[in-house]
Amino acid sequence: MYTKVRSLSSLLLAVLITVSCEIDTKLRIEGGNPPRFNMSGSGALGRLVVRGPKTLRHIDGPDSSAYWYIEIENAKVAGVWRLSPITYGSVPEGYAQKYPEHGAATPLSENEIYYVQVDTSNANGTSKHFVIRNGKVEFADYESELSGK
Repeated sequence: MYTKVRSLSSLLLAVLITVSCEIDTKLRIEGGNPPRFNMSGSGALGRLVVRGPKTLRHIDGPDSSAYWYIEIENAKVAGVWRLSPITYGSVPEGYAQKYPEHGAATPLSENEIYYVQVDTSNANGTSKHFVIRNGKVEFADYESELSGK
């Protein structure tokens, strides 16, 4: 009996440790244009930003090239896995679009390099470069893409 209790206690402790650990955000970009951002991990989404090659607003910093930027609007922060997938241009409930300031998300073009940044709380966020080729989204190796390799 003591062995069963000890085994059960060990199993319960292992489960609690696993559940309480933060799991870094993982990102898959799927589909075409518009892409879908499929995220997993234990973090809560604070903001998601897609930046592109063109300057769209006269402000300092990287947000001058933000094609689409959403951020949490209320205190109900949702885990990335609950929100996934997020389709480019579709703002999930509880979030607000910061950029563009008005209207739909800036259209994405073929063969341009884009950068998506996912900021989370309670776990590390992530970021990736991507490109749309022949109607399909692909991860992009930024250095290779710039050099034309």
